[in-house]
Amino acid sequence: QHLLSLINNVLDMNKIESGKAVLSQEEFSLTELADEIDAIFRSQPDSKQRRKEVVLKDIDHDILIGDMMRLRQILLNLTSNALKYTNDGDLTRMVVCERPSSRDGYVSVTFVVEDSGIGMTKEFVERIFEPFERERNEVTTFTEGTGLGMAITKTLVELMGGTISVDSELGVGTKVTFEVEFKIAPENSVRRDKAMREGKLASGFAGKG
Repeated sequence: QHLLSLINNVLDMNKIESGKAVLSQEEFSLTELADEIDAIFRSQPDSKQRRKEVVLKDIDHDILIGDMMRLRQILLNLTSNALKYTNDGDLTRMVVCERPSSRDGYVSVTFVVEDSGIGMTKEFVERIFEPFERERNEVTTFTEGTGLGMAITKTLVELMGGTISVDSELGVGTKVTFEVEFKIAPENSVRRDKAMREGKLASGFAGKG
């Protein structure tokens, strides 16, 4: 599994760097995506009794247009990293927050994945997005990883026109924040109508915690 993950990441990175990676533009539900990440979070066996939270704040436009598969890939990579480097009783949280955009018909969505885990040195944070970079210590030496996940994540965020940053302190925890603008789906969108019929989309959706 580790070797297959490495091969897939190398192929993915090669595709992105060669300009062959194309983002799809499809309707997706931000709420459903957050629920999916939350379900994956909670379904993982956890002998460490770590706390896991997914929180939505100020989401007024649930149905957006963008590459949901790539967005899911980014979020799963970040949440997986957060869990990987946390200890007994530590907290891992993903927060999704909508903000106004300067572009008409768009919203800016901020994603924050933070943990109260082992953290990183400031020197490594400066290199974290470089391919095959991994911090070496008594924990990471025995933790599987390809050293490509964060490089791919940054490239995908920038491919979406977004920005990403990392704030971390050794022994305290890590916070990764990225922001991407998405086009708001039209009022007559198929996805919106389906969500309304199934009662999954509330008018003026305020958040979930």
